[in-house]
Amino acid sequence: MALLPLVAFKRGTDLSLTDEEVAFYDAIAANESAVKAMGDAKLRLIAAELVTQVRKSG
Repeated sequence: MALLPLVAFKRGTDLSLTDEEVAFYDAIAANESAVKAMGDAKLRLIAAELVTQVRKSG
């Protein structure tokens, strides 16, 4: 179980995303057509913007 946070951290680092951004990225990327239509870079940008907007609204 202790490896799961480490794996998630490494994945976020590999994607250049925070933990919160990885959560949004995963939710968006679950839709394969979104990945195909927008590409990885655009999905990372959307995830980062979603985190920014959620923080502003809170």
